[in-house]
Amino acid sequence: MPSQLYALCDCNNFFVACERLRHKELAGKPAVVLSSNDGCIVARSEEVKKLGIKMGTPYFSVERLLAYHKVEVFSGDLVWYKEVSNRVMTELARFTDRIEIYSIDEAFLNLAIASIRDKTAYARTIRGAIRDRVGVPISIGVARTKTLAKLAADRAKHDVSGEGVFNLEEYPDLDALLANTPVQEIWGIGRKSAQALARFGVKTALDFCRCDDLWIRKHFTVRGLMTAWELRGQPTGAFGEETEEPEKRKSIQVMRSFGNPAYDFEELAEPVMHFVVSAARKLRNQGSRAGSLCVYIRTSHFAKNRYANTDTVALKTPAANDTELLHHALEALKRIYRPGFAYRKAGVVLSRLCDDASLQTSLFDIDDTETNGNAVKKIASAKRARALKTIDALNRELHGPKILPAALFDSPKKRQDWKPKREHEHTQKPDTN
Repeated sequence: MPSQLYALCDCNNFFVACERLRHKELAGKPAVVLSSNDGCIVARSEEVKKLGIKMGTPYFSVERLLAYHKVEVFSGDLVWYKEVSNRVMTELARFTDRIEIYSIDEAFLNLAIASIRDKTAYARTIRGAIRDRVGVPISIGVARTKTLAKLAADRAKHDVSGEGVFNLEEYPDLDALLANTPVQEIWGIGRKSAQALARFGVKTALDFCRCDDLWIRKHFTVRGLMTAWELRGQPTGAFGEETEEPEKRKSIQVMRSFGNPAYDFEELAEPVMHFVVSAARKLRNQGSRAGSLCVYIRTSHFAKNRYANTDTVALKTPAANDTELLHHALEALKRIYRPGFAYRKAGVVLSRLCDDASLQTSLFDIDDTETNGNAVKKIASAKRARALKTIDALNRELHGPKILPAALFDSPKKRQDWKPKREHEHTQKPDTN
């Protein structure tokens, strides 16, 4: 048995599968899920794929075609999809001693366990359990490296005889499989890299893994070299081990196009405040503070009466507190807002980020022992920081921003027309059994 063996569990057409969980009548019927603002197709059932409709296709361009084929259309519901994902990952964790969640619908499982004798049969057991207990179909690829497991999972989706499982350890001719795999289908090889490789005559996965190591390192960095090693069956790290320390973001931005235009200041202020709170949450999650805040607003590029402007605030002391950032954002918005325009997009950018732990204090900061008043301020600041930490933890547990600043509480008078369009939202309650 190899020292490392991975099973990549990949949910099939995940967003569509989630919708079918709460709409049982959709089983076997064509369906698609749309992106934010109902812009593009981000998930397709097998029936829709057979129509030749590609991922990322703008909805307006195929709306008539979908209607003609009676395709059910859904506005995306990430809250529900994350809930189903949590169910899937919880079930998968029962079948291994180590699990590495890769995305909302994919996870690597460790199968290098001595008690598991028949890996293929065990993978089929996992697949059946997820189908029966959660109701989501999955495909499983088994191999000794993550890159090969990715390739195997893709083959599992198209290999009917394997019952949704493809075990590369049992495959008789790996070279033949790699020779029939276009280089752009390799995990980690992007479109531009594939185009560059094609200029050197490297067109298949087999071509790539047979390239000289020094040549790959020179033209395609260390990651490219590690991909080649993994295609050769050589793992590049222990299970769950990151090959590189993930870098913290150097800036954080939240920008959205509106479902309907905003005209007055109050209509525009509400989305800007939501964006600030979202950006601040991401800031705190990586343990950073922002030294600069920028607010951006604009009308449609196609409007006759066009306007766009930004305002940047340099913060005296880097901050990650919602209240402080909201205050600066609203002041910036007041300086750039002009009446008489139909605003279609707004955004917030936090930059000049620094680590919370290594925050440089001002030369003129007063020590706690100098004045009782300053000590009280610092105690209050520490309490706010603890409160924010607790709120962030609760929001993560609740799978969304449920606890918000008072200024963002919805009221019956708020129409919130700026929020993304969800014209294909289905209100049926999900089946939680």
